[in-house]
Amino acid sequence: MKYRLLLMCLCVAALPTMATALDPAALSDGEKQMIARSCRDAQRTMQRLETIDPISRVNRGNGYSNVAKLMTAMSSRAAYNSYSIPQFAAATNAVQSLRQEFSDHYTDYEIALQDVVEMDCSTKPQSFYRALVDVRAKRAVVNDDVSKLDAQLDIFSRAMIELQVLIEANP
Repeated sequence: MKYRLLLMCLCVAALPTMATALDPAALSDGEKQMIARSCRDAQRTMQRLETIDPISRVNRGNGYSNVAKLMTAMSSRAAYNSYSIPQFAAATNAVQSLRQEFSDHYTDYEIALQDVVEMDCSTKPQSFYRALVDVRAKRAVVNDDVSKLDAQLDIFSRAMIELQVLIEANP
């Protein structure tokens, strides 16, 4: 039971963690056996993630796309009306670029997750664990992309406040 709990904690691929993974090449025979015994449960959990994650990806991706269009329109309108706020253009360009990176990295994560779910983990526990570590790393990259996007949206939001102050000061 204790080993199953440990493996399940290691297999939560949807949540990026700061935990240091074991070196898959250095797994002991006992750890390999534990992984082989418990990996099917982990795969079922990841299979549920595989079903839910694409919905989140589409919703978040569409949200970023819609916001990026609005940011572009707002930047153009501010420039047309002679309001010079360089953060608008910089944040808009960053969001466009990061949105594409998010999409690419999410695709990499999705493919790696599918590989782990379809793997014969009971006969290849070391390969399963190696692939699991890879999935977790790719999920962490996706999480980092979301954090970067959110930071750029915050910059744009602050620039909007700056624009509001300019408009109110010069009616």
